[in-house]
Amino acid sequence: MQKTSSPYLVGSLARGLRLLSEIDRRGSLGVSEAAGILDVAPSTAHRLLTTLTEEHFTTQNHQRRYITGPALLSPGLKGAGMHVIPALRPYAERLFPMVAETVHIVTLAGTQVLHLVAIESKHVIRVGARTGVTMPAHHTSAGKAMLAELDVEEVKSLYRDNPPTTRKGEPIPMDELLESLAAIGRAGIGINIEESEEDMTAVGASVGYIGGQLAGMSVAMPAGRFSAAVRFPVESAVRQICTEARREVSDRIGTDGASRIRHGAR
Repeated sequence: MQKTSSPYLVGSLARGLRLLSEIDRRGSLGVSEAAGILDVAPSTAHRLLTTLTEEHFTTQNHQRRYITGPALLSPGLKGAGMHVIPALRPYAERLFPMVAETVHIVTLAGTQVLHLVAIESKHVIRVGARTGVTMPAHHTSAGKAMLAELDVEEVKSLYRDNPPTTRKGEPIPMDELLESLAAIGRAGIGINIEESEEDMTAVGASVGYIGGQLAGMSVAMPAGRFSAAVRFPVESAVRQICTEARREVSDRIGTDGASRIRHGAR
């Protein structure tokens, strides 16, 4: 005999889906807003949002507002997010007050960087959360740092069928890309000065492998705030926190704590 679903469960599912739709439309949602949308008590809205978070459909930013979670990413990338986010979130939360700019946790997916979760800056003019957004890895700060973890042949293989280009579509010679990655590997820091988006700069680093997935963190800010007086303290903070994360939570197999491409011959 077919089992009939509980009306309460069906109603809760409908309300949960409504909240996910609103988060997607608005970008983020607070408990009071959710209660108003559903016309329920704040405690009920909080329980629904908590359940969605426990199942990784939502997550919270630094303002405790709910945003899209890793379970809504493409199926092939969900597993990476499940391992990476809980491992790196404490480090992102430590990095954020050191830099006061938007912090992202990211992973490498082929030649793309996937932004898993963000802690958004409180500045009026800021770089917004890019949660769920993919960008060419060689355009982004943490993406470059993660590519620098790979050996030369791995990088060549990744780009064999999709040669690297600039944001404007101009080709980037492979030797030039490899030379750049080698320098980034030696420095331990990647810099993005309006390479991925206009008027946006970022500093990022790799933390090595987590759950078999290359991961990293970046700090993004408007290009107009990226002065030398800001750049070097941000670089220092990113390097410090990412080094600690690499030492404390990265996989012990598959990484020696140093970028591999710096040792490879082109």
